[in-house]
Amino acid sequence: MRSTTPVNVVLSTAVFTLTLIFKPPAAHCAPTDDKEQEARRLTEEGRYREAALKFEEAFRSLPESGDNRAQRNRLASGAINTYAEAFKESPGECGLALAGLDLADDYLAGLLAVYGMDVKGAPEYTGIAGRRGELDNDSRKHSCERPTPTGPTAQPEDITTGDSSVPTEDVPFDESKPSRQRPLVAAFATSAVVTGVLVAVSLGTGLSRYKAPIQGAAYSKIYNAARDSYTDDVMGNEVDYAKDSDMCSKNARMVNTEVDQACADWTQLGKAALATGIAAGLTGITAVALGVTFSRRQRYGRSALSRLRRHQATVGVLPSGRRGGTLTFGLRF
Repeated sequence: MRSTTPVNVVLSTAVFTLTLIFKPPAAHCAPTDDKEQEARRLTEEGRYREAALKFEEAFRSLPESGDNRAQRNRLASGAINTYAEAFKESPGECGLALAGLDLADDYLAGLLAVYGMDVKGAPEYTGIAGRRGELDNDSRKHSCERPTPTGPTAQPEDITTGDSSVPTEDVPFDESKPSRQRPLVAAFATSAVVTGVLVAVSLGTGLSRYKAPIQGAAYSKIYNAARDSYTDDVMGNEVDYAKDSDMCSKNARMVNTEVDQACADWTQLGKAALATGIAAGLTGITAVALGVTFSRRQRYGRSALSRLRRHQATVGVLPSGRRGGTLTFGLRF
């Protein structure tokens, strides 16, 4: 009889090989999952200190990689949040806040090391950076001083603020960085001052055209020219200056050059008042937008500031000739 041993050996080898290939990988994350579940149970029970330690233990046991990215973010977020809650319960224990800050720094440094600088625009980076900023502010309020960082990854200033050129989600703003506010404050102050000047000019030119209850300078010039037309040496140039008369009518301006000039100035002042009023409105809107942004930046580290800087809204008024002007409003894209 023909031997079947080689066939059996081949089939057994094939089955064994397939088993190795298709067998589900060992549940190496199971211990981490158990620790995370335990940490969340402790959090629900209000045992924040124990929960933070359990979160950190699970976080430290999981290396940064594409497969672990989401879970590491959950663990880091849970650890920082519970350290923050524990610190609120015991604000005198600075070690709780500093442990949360150290973990945040390690997490963010790990993201940078694995995924590069582009990760600074990712939600998990900006979210953890924001929570770190909040915890850092709370620790400073309670005079918790961190040792001077010496390691290559211990760069809380860069990690907390991130790259302002990347539009990301709003994250809490670190008030320990007042220098980042200075351009915004300068822009807001400039817009406010320009708005005030334009409002003053608009009101001044507009009020000069009033005839009642206070007679403006431009209107007075028309009135005086019409009144003088009855006392000068020129015949036939009289313009009626009674209360309800139209001193700037076509006929009046044709017979009296001084009245015509005064009426032209009065009309130009009206246009100037309108133009400066519009300019004041635009700069006022810019000032309000910058003010709102400034207010939000007190709480958020990543708001519309980068967009405002990138588009650079500008408003300008340029005199042109004797009575004209040019109003410009621009955005850079």
